[in-house]
Amino acid sequence: MSKIFVDEMQGNTSTTISIPSGQTLNVAGNLSSTAGTISGTPSFPDGAKVNTIKHTGGTTAMTINTSGQILMPNRPAFDAAPTANIAHGTNPIPMTNVRINNGNHFNASNGTFTAPITGTYFFFMNWIGGNTTTVRRFYFRYNGNKFNETHARLDTSQGEDYNATGLQIIKVLNANETMAVSYQADDNSSAAYSDGAPGYQGFGGFLLY
Repeated sequence: MSKIFVDEMQGNTSTTISIPSGQTLNVAGNLSSTAGTISGTPSFPDGAKVNTIKHTGGTTAMTINTSGQILMPNRPAFDAAPTANIAHGTNPIPMTNVRINNGNHFNASNGTFTAPITGTYFFFMNWIGGNTTTVRRFYFRYNGNKFNETHARLDTSQGEDYNATGLQIIKVLNANETMAVSYQADDNSSAAYSDGAPGYQGFGGFLLY
């Protein structure tokens, strides 16, 4: 079989190299493109070996280290908490202590996350009650409405102090749909406790896929 050895291949009118359908380009070393793109439906029988995956616009979507560990630096994610007691009927609950807000898709002033892209998201919340004899209820708010009647329930009706509760859901959101949390007390008056340096409560989430 004949072989040809070259340092660089270019098209005669551009930097595009075309391989006819059904034909194979065998590369024994590295196939790279530092400024252009590799398009079509290429096949890599031995696996595509890359350190970084980027959008055509240059934004890094994924990096892979030598141990095979993956980072996705632009994955939407947030974690936040209120810094003051939460009044009965608060909807949505503001979360002014923002601990994580990757992509800036969470609005602290109104406690609302807005999905930047259609996908499947994981959300969680955790709360502490107070020393008032009542039942406290925390609801996920999908596009401003209760996401069914499933909620985090804190029962201090027997006088128990500062019980804790939590809830997690997985939900498909379309781009620009929202998720937040609301609070209500069965006695229509009791506030939910929140410490000044948030540690007992919070609301967060991230894009799964």
